[in-house]
Amino acid sequence: MRKSIFLSSTFWSIILLLMQATIPSIQEALKDGEVDLVEGLEIAQVLVVATLGVVGRVSAGDVYTPKGIPGPNKNDR
Repeated sequence: MRKSIFLSSTFWSIILLLMQATIPSIQEALKDGEVDLVEGLEIAQVLVVATLGVVGRVSAGDVYTPKGIPGPNKNDR
């Protein structure tokens, strides 16, 4: 049975890890008043890895995404 991506524990684990990984860089940027190259690359790297994780979860085939978001819809078979 397929379920919504938002009911997937893998999806929420990726989101929480994304937040945990980016908070130090964001805090440092806020403290400095600017984002330096290293902080920007760290944030970009985490975003790319998180995106790949979500795409991999959707590609597994047992979840669907809301209409308008790339991936299988609930009515797709």
